[in-house]
Amino acid sequence: MEKLRVDTLAQKPGASQALGKVLAEELERMLGSGDLTHDAFLAVWEKIWSFEPRQEDSLLRWLRVTAKNKRLQAHQSQIRRPWVQLEAEPLARDKSPSQEFEMQEQASRLESAVAKLGSIFVRALRHRLAGGRPEALAQAESIQLSTARWRMGEVVRQLRRLLDESQRKPRVSLGSSSP
Repeated sequence: MEKLRVDTLAQKPGASQALGKVLAEELERMLGSGDLTHDAFLAVWEKIWSFEPRQEDSLLRWLRVTAKNKRLQAHQSQIRRPWVQLEAEPLARDKSPSQEFEMQEQASRLESAVAKLGSIFVRALRHRLAGGRPEALAQAESIQLSTARWRMGEVVRQLRRLLDESQRKPRVSLGSSSP
């Protein structure tokens, strides 16, 4: 693998493709196929050009650490958002950094608001987001129909209140402050 990296740096014909294939196969062996492997490959490929090995197996060890870190990041991301499993469209590539930051801030506010809801309201929110009717919630929760209707309405009111409160909080500025 290190020889392929050196050959790629020397721009030998076919070395770049061979290195990419070996890296992809190794990461797939470590992580399985899927988005996680793709993300790890991109992270490695971006930094491989500046990688400086200290020992013979440094590249392989670095690859393993990168794979492990990507797996941990994915696991932590799942822990932070256990309340909902949404299929999100990939972010558009033409978003400016400030637009991406704003989207992340909005998502963070929503996550924070949902985390403040009680478990009965989180279940009502899930049910509502899935397009469920109050009758199905009443049956699933073994509650009165009037209670199910109230919960499905109340969860929206509570989310609006929590989001309004978070909007009023001062925003964090990433720019430099001038005296």
